[in-house]
Amino acid sequence: MNDPAGLRATSLQGARAGLVSRLVANVIDAIVIVVLISIAYLTVAGLTFFFDPQAFKFPKPHLLLTTGLSTGVTAVYLGLGWWISGRTPGKQVVGLRVVAVGGASVGLGRSIARAAACVLFPLGFVWTVFSRRQASVQDLLLNTAVIYDWESHLAHHQSVIASSPVAPDRMGPRVSSNHLG
Repeated sequence: MNDPAGLRATSLQGARAGLVSRLVANVIDAIVIVVLISIAYLTVAGLTFFFDPQAFKFPKPHLLLTTGLSTGVTAVYLGLGWWISGRTPGKQVVGLRVVAVGGASVGLGRSIARAAACVLFPLGFVWTVFSRRQASVQDLLLNTAVIYDWESHLAHHQSVIASSPVAPDRMGPRVSSNHLG
């Protein structure tokens, strides 16, 4: 039978996210970061052209500078997203949120530390395959969790789900420590 209005998705509400969901969100975030860095590069090239069009050549940034700026942009992007809303654009698209174990929002300090851990060890999310709690290395180090969270979408679908002939009274579990512990 079809999954009316995301009934299956709402049953995952608050559960920990696995490897595939995290991977899809990370790929989307990587694309956004590459676009941001490309815009910055093209802005520098455009300004260079604007101030000296006769001698214009595309800038050739040094590897160390490019690596440092890319690392910084990535850390700021991740840290701000997790601090402000618990989400980056990639996590928003996939329906994920980073929370402290117990379900609370991740504060500024923990968001920055988690972003730094992700930049220094980007494959740490693969540990979710081996973890009983589907926790990444970063989650284990910083007492965080990545959960399925469609709250903004649930309000839109509640009336459809409530009128569904399949389990109309069941909205699925909410974010709670039961799913995070």
